[in-house]
Amino acid sequence: MTQCSGTSTHGTTCTAHAGERCTMQRPGHLLGAMQARVAETTTGQWRDAIVVATDASGWSTLSLLDGGTVDVWSHAGIGASVDEPVAVHLVYGVIAVGSDRRSIAVA
Repeated sequence: MTQCSGTSTHGTTCTAHAGERCTMQRPGHLLGAMQARVAETTTGQWRDAIVVATDASGWSTLSLLDGGTVDVWSHAGIGASVDEPVAVHLVYGVIAVGSDRRSIAVA
């Protein structure tokens, strides 16, 4: 794992190479055990969404099924393609793609 440093619109600029998981526990980087646990136990806060756009910098736009859109960022991307369903926990910054969970920064 590689440490991240610097600042940008999402709080940090990663120095980890593509495909690596960094060690920084900031939104959109490493999914910490506590973050994962509180997201799993607050089941009423998960919202279903469809991915409507992604880019190489890690940003994705989600269309929430209960209305509206949200832009999210993850160091290694969210792990989903356009038109794929996901679940997003906007309170604790977690995205679920199947059984995979990742930390996200919410714009």
